[in-house]
Amino acid sequence: MNGASEHLLDVQSVVSAAGAVLVVVCVEPVPIGTRVRVPPSCVGLLEPGAEPLRGKVIDVRRAAEAYAVTLRLHSVTREQREAIEAFV
Repeated sequence: MNGASEHLLDVQSVVSAAGAVLVVVCVEPVPIGTRVRVPPSCVGLLEPGAEPLRGKVIDVRRAAEAYAVTLRLHSVTREQREAIEAFV
């Protein structure tokens, strides 16, 4: 997947995580179907050299002064899923 065609999300917080589905709060809406990158530190992955998580937007909802964006993550390891779920 080409990183140039992916949108880097500005994640304010993580709402929930279940398996490969992640719900985050972002300041700006992102169209459904957009391929995105999520900085690893935003979801609790703090190991040095961690690559951004990649996924696709599957839902967007207005949430107070921001937007709740639901993502389906691609190629997430079991350890990463467990770390994200523990972070939430």
